[in-house]
Amino acid sequence: GPQEDHEVVVIKLDEGVAVNDFLEAMFQDPPAGPPPGQIIAGTAAFDAATENYMEVEFEAGATYALVCFTPAVQHEGQPHFMHGMVAQFDVPA
Repeated sequence: GPQEDHEVVVIKLDEGVAVNDFLEAMFQDPPAGPPPGQIIAGTAAFDAATENYMEVEFEAGATYALVCFTPAVQHEGQPHFMHGMVAQFDVPA
């Protein structure tokens, strides 16, 4: 949305893992171990008036997620992914 800054973080999820599983593992206190996936690319936060590009090579047959971790000013600092700025997708084999 044009009212706040955003970022894009690209996460390669472990096999059989959903993005919500990854996010829950990231925010456990204390962490139960490493999260079930890894961050492979991302951008710094940018405002709505800025164009931002990145090149990412995706592995065939893998599952990925796009997440915005930027705090939402309008929602007491909750990360944007808690308000729907998250997407999961599979790359065809």
